[in-house]
Amino acid sequence: MQLVSNTSRVRVSALGAGLREMSVVNLLGLITAAYISLGIIYLIALGDNPIEVFQSFVFAFPQFIALAMLLVPAWALVLLCVGFVWLCRIRNMDLGKLREVMVAIVYCTVFTFMFSLVKNKLPLVNSFWADPMFTELDKMLHFGMNPRDFLEWLSFASTRNLSTFYFNGWVFFATYLPVLLVAFDTNKQRARTFTLLWAACWVVLGNFIAVVFMSAGPIFAGLLPSISPSDHAAVMGMLARDDASMLHSVRDVLWHAYAEDQSQAASGISAFPSVHVGMATVVGLYILRLGRDLQTVLPATPLRHVVRVTSCLASVVIVGVFMVLSVYLGWHYAVDGYASIMVMTGLYWMMQRRVQRDSAFFGQAYAA
Repeated sequence: MQLVSNTSRVRVSALGAGLREMSVVNLLGLITAAYISLGIIYLIALGDNPIEVFQSFVFAFPQFIALAMLLVPAWALVLLCVGFVWLCRIRNMDLGKLREVMVAIVYCTVFTFMFSLVKNKLPLVNSFWADPMFTELDKMLHFGMNPRDFLEWLSFASTRNLSTFYFNGWVFFATYLPVLLVAFDTNKQRARTFTLLWAACWVVLGNFIAVVFMSAGPIFAGLLPSISPSDHAAVMGMLARDDASMLHSVRDVLWHAYAEDQSQAASGISAFPSVHVGMATVVGLYILRLGRDLQTVLPATPLRHVVRVTSCLASVVIVGVFMVLSVYLGWHYAVDGYASIMVMTGLYWMMQRRVQRDSAFFGQAYAA
């Protein structure tokens, strides 16, 4: 019996070891293929025409370009392209590496577009029911007050500028983090870990947990009967400002895609848990990991301490900024962000534990 147990464990561990030996771009392709396949089955089961699903993918790239032009100013796109080319020259990337980068861009675009299609159909599986619960839970955790009320000090800033920073600072990394890992991270184990964590953020937070706790968020108060505008008066007041046009534009795009059942990029409504904060947590954990790995190769000098403190501060700031803005701009309840931070940190910890266990197991097996 023990032999059978060990044999099964060897097989499972060998499968995990095989995945860890896979290149980052191939792992990303495997994840994308699996998600696309399951997503198509899910969409067809909900009544979508397979031909229309295929057509949606054909239009995925033009829709992403249109969305980028809407949210990102032209100068930022030019700066991004120039910076990417400059970094490529520094790293002396060959044609093979550039080909991997282009393939990774396609995988990430298709993956996130399928996420939009799946997310837009979640209300067909479970209706929006949890907003009143999260509203009250927020108050319970914040001394009987709506946490948005603690952030009124941000009202001095332009709502449009805050919205621009929130979207521009998030969308690129959330969509194309694996591309950056493929292009620039030479530690393959670290790159594979965060490619898996990136996919888990989208799927675990944005699909599996979201469909159980269907909620829309304070910004949709008045559009959904379950969200009372009086419970979110501060958000409603912010939307009434003259500089809130971007918030209105994005909210209207999401609402029309939901109300008219349109398949388009970056569509789908769900608040809990927050993929915005979840992906910021992934980036924060990556910075922490970079700092930790860098310390191991540095000499025992004060520079080690500087690297450790800097990586910790940077990760906290990134997560904190997106946590605060997600609540202030009305997209999320505070509990959405708290849950995302805990889930993504927990998943990262489990991944690390699994790698350590498998390494120890195979070390003992080889020694025997």
